[in-house]
Amino acid sequence: EQVVKEVKNSALDALKKIYKSGDRGKNDVLKYLMKAIKSKDNRDRYDAGWALAELGKDYPGVLVPKLIDLLDHKRMETRLNVVVALCEIGDKSAVAPLVKLINSGSEEKESDRETAEVRRLAVEALRKIGGTNAVSELVKILENRGSSLRVDAIEAVSAIGDEKAVPSLLKVLGEKGSRQVAVTFK
Repeated sequence: EQVVKEVKNSALDALKKIYKSGDRGKNDVLKYLMKAIKSKDNRDRYDAGWALAELGKDYPGVLVPKLIDLLDHKRMETRLNVVVALCEIGDKSAVAPLVKLINSGSEEKESDRETAEVRRLAVEALRKIGGTNAVSELVKILENRGSSLRVDAIEAVSAIGDEKAVPSLLKVLGEKGSRQVAVTFK
């Protein structure tokens, strides 16, 4: 397993060097990774998502908009890997598109609704991104008694630890519910 990790990290280092080498290198790397993240092959999508996330940490202004454009891709597995990449990058410009994706769960037409798995990952991405906008959106979710992501939002604001969530959490305490949540403070 360690050898595989070393090989992957070496390949990522090579991609980063090629990307930094100039416009042609950037175009080649991005073209390949954007094609791979849309692939029918799960391994290609996963590896491309991982590489895009790692590159995106250094170049969020370039890669985050490209990833956001893929949030409406026809293949659910591509959208899932894109959300994971956006989560890893942690750029605040992804908050609004992730919220839109989360809120799609209440769309009238089933075809306009994102899957629960992708929406749950989007809540996790908001947790990791953090910040005022993410907390505000997570609070809206936890205040929505009909949301299937309510517990996920509570866990997310718990992890962020922003006091803006306190009034909404206190309201939740007074409600009767059937699901328990373990909350830990660091």
